[in-house]
Amino acid sequence: MVNLPSEHKQSCIGSTSSCCTSWMLLTVSTAFMLRTTMQVTSLSERSSFSPEDLAVMGQSDAGIKAMSSTTPFPEHEVTDYPTGLENEVVVNNLKTWCKARSSGESEVILDSALDHSFKLWDAYGMLPMLCDPARRAEPDACVVGFTDLKDMIKQTKHRYLVTCKMIDNGVSLDKNVAFTHWCSSITNKQSKQHFNIEGLEVDIFGSDGKLKNIWQFRDPMDFELDMLEGRMPAGDSYKAHAA
Repeated sequence: MVNLPSEHKQSCIGSTSSCCTSWMLLTVSTAFMLRTTMQVTSLSERSSFSPEDLAVMGQSDAGIKAMSSTTPFPEHEVTDYPTGLENEVVVNNLKTWCKARSSGESEVILDSALDHSFKLWDAYGMLPMLCDPARRAEPDACVVGFTDLKDMIKQTKHRYLVTCKMIDNGVSLDKNVAFTHWCSSITNKQSKQHFNIEGLEVDIFGSDGKLKNIWQFRDPMDFELDMLEGRMPAGDSYKAHAA
């Protein structure tokens, strides 16, 4: 087995000051015998890399610095792991979060899994569904709250057939943080076009295990990709494309 060089897909998101946790999204390609390969995507804390690794990645960092997110990681919400809370409660809420985004399921089930102060953060700081271009320079320009989120999910399922599947997740031993990797199989009801999107999240939960913040990296939807690549006017809301 041969480990091929990592591909640095996304630079550090957030400040590089000592008081801020910085993260890197990586895709590692691994080659096996019989000429088969496997790609593994991981979300890693920047401080876990050696200075030599960071030096190699520095050139890539500079190349996408202009695209770096203005979305701050909600680190002020991170606390010690809640006393008496079972991991299974958090995992079940994460499963509900995925399930509610699937066709045939009601987004109302999120009431039992998400705190009413919940916020979904676009960690990339560029996805049209989550970002308000008129407020791009503001820290909360790419954040969706609890009520708007449920409406967004409902409208999305009106236009698309969606099946969300949790691939993997883990809950921190000492902090109120989890990491989740998921994939959604999506079909546009009108065009019949099928595509998949994947997402990686940093999930922050409260003392009762309900999710309070999700800081999310995900692939763009079809219309978001059209916007980002200039085939559709930017600034249109998700409602305009989910009707």
